[in-house]
Amino acid sequence: MLFNLLTNSVAFFLLLPLLLIVLRYFPNPDPLYALVAFHTIFNVVGILLFLPFIGLFARFLQRRFVREPDRLAVRLSPQLIVDIDSALTALSHETRSLAERVQRFNRHVLAQSTGLREFEAQNEYRTIKALEGELLEFIASLDLQKRSESESQRLESLKFAIRNLVHSAKSMKDCEHDVDNMRDSIKSNERELYAKIIEIGESSQVLIERILSQNENEQLFEKLHELRIHNERAHTTLHKEIIERFAQRKLDWPTISTVLNINREIHIANSDFQLALARLNLHPKQFEDMNSLPVSA
Repeated sequence: MLFNLLTNSVAFFLLLPLLLIVLRYFPNPDPLYALVAFHTIFNVVGILLFLPFIGLFARFLQRRFVREPDRLAVRLSPQLIVDIDSALTALSHETRSLAERVQRFNRHVLAQSTGLREFEAQNEYRTIKALEGELLEFIASLDLQKRSESESQRLESLKFAIRNLVHSAKSMKDCEHDVDNMRDSIKSNERELYAKIIEIGESSQVLIERILSQNENEQLFEKLHELRIHNERAHTTLHKEIIERFAQRKLDWPTISTVLNINREIHIANSDFQLALARLNLHPKQFEDMNSLPVSA
């Protein structure tokens, strides 16, 4: 529009000189050819006038029409910042969505039975990290708002739950290569141990899935503590079996190092996930009470 306005203005004010140019180089022209020549000349003049300012116009348009990136946390509207109660409710829902993503990713690393292909799993981890960034950015905005003590406690609980969830995914990702190697091993002892790892890991994931699908808080404290105990026992049981197999010379040094690393990372991932679920679903006092309970492995 601006180009047409400027070139038409130039053509209007320079109408006579342009006509003289056309008549000088095309004496007695056909009216149609004269019109084409005249139109071509003032378009070229317009281009020459705009050429030095192309960079300036491009920068202006880039600043003026900025495409907002697609957001993953669709519930977190900037308008919620002024309503702390609604903001915390939306943040809780998004944290629960993050938990479901992390749980799906963790199950994929263990058994690859979630329907995720390898490339999709890599994208899923990047999505988890991106979602973490959006949630923490929203929390940073809420930190600037006035809050009651209970609202501040809830915000802190959600912040730590998000960090626990992402740390859980990272721990599982760190052992993904070792799990893949055991899955593809040609040694029967390693395949047997891999099956044991999957069996124990899947039992933890079943407990996690039950808690995630529970809509009511009834007996949630007991179930979360049960998950905590189960994680410790699973880690200890597998650790003992690894040592026993090594003592029986069923595992060599490189293999025992690999499986001990897998056991440790799975234990960390499940413990972080349990902590996240506890922070997400329990009152801070309940969370402290649960953590003070002894865990006998």
